[in-house]
Formats: sequence, structure tokens, C-alpha cells
Amino acid sequence: MGKILSEGEGEVLYNLLQVQEFIDICDFACGMSRSINGQIIPSERANHFMMENWNPLGIVGVISAFNFPCAVYGWNLALAMITGNMTIWKPAPSTPLIAIATYKIIQEVLERN
Repeated sequence: MGKILSEGEGEVLYNLLQVQEFIDICDFACGMSRSINGQIIPSERANHFMMENWNPLGIVGVISAFNFPCAVYGWNLALAMITGNMTIWKPAPSTPLIAIATYKIIQEVLERN
């Protein structure tokens, strides 16, 4: 990203924290997936009820900046997956290796599970 060495070394820890955020949102989404079955809620009107209905959007587009190379994608991907959406990611052109590494990790997880 064109930074000096000392700033680049600081970014290593920062990027590891972003990967941890990705993992944490996946855990959150996994738990949330068990609770979005569609609640039936009583209405104030007689003989009426309200019902939640989750419908997939279809395709979710994610564009991430160089300063959040994988966290933004993780936040969107995890929630899109549990609601039945496909995600297209356009990573920052200055951080392409993070996109490749993230794809490989996701592929391995999905193949194992």
C-alpha cells in the first residue's frame, strides 16, 4: 500500500484484528441463522397477526477499501449467506492478496463443512 516499514509492521496486527472480526461475525451470523425462522407477532387489531418473512435479495455487492481489506466483506458475507444471498466482492486494487487469501480460507471452510 506504499507505506514505510514501521507503518507496515503496525498494519500486520491491524489486519489480524480484521480477520478476527470476520470470524466473530461468522459466529454471530451462525447463531442468528437459528432465530430468523419468521416470528408470528400478535396485533393490536382483532383477528389479525403480523408475521416476519425473510426474503433473499439475490445478489449483494460489496466494495471494500484498502484500510478495511477483509472486515467489510466479512460483515456483509456472513449475513448474506444466512439469508440465502449470493455475494460479489470487489476488493481494493491495492490489496489483492488479501482477497485471494480470504477466498482460499472460505473455500476450505465450505468444503470441510
